[in-house]
Amino acid sequence: MRPGRFLAGLVALALALAVAWAGGLVWFAERVSHMAPEPGATDAIVVLTGGSERVAEGVSLLSTGIMSQSELAGQKVPSMAGVLASVVGPPRSYSPR
Repeated sequence: MRPGRFLAGLVALALALAVAWAGGLVWFAERVSHMAPEPGATDAIVVLTGGSERVAEGVSLLSTGIMSQSELAGQKVPSMAGVLASVVGPPRSYSPR
């Protein structure tokens, strides 16, 4: 077998594998996009600090009323407490289980 022919076969095999992998990726992405649960009530909304829009998105989710209670924790809690109180009302006392 000539080296040029071997190299061409190897390139064709690599190309076929790349096309198969890309096709599988597209198929997987299409299947996963339909697996999201329907929005409804939830037990918790967790917002990680670090992004400028994360807090706003968390407050937006909280204002939809999909959860009945909220808890606030983090490094900037005093500044966030006013924002959340304006959306969900003042904090209520609770007794630990």
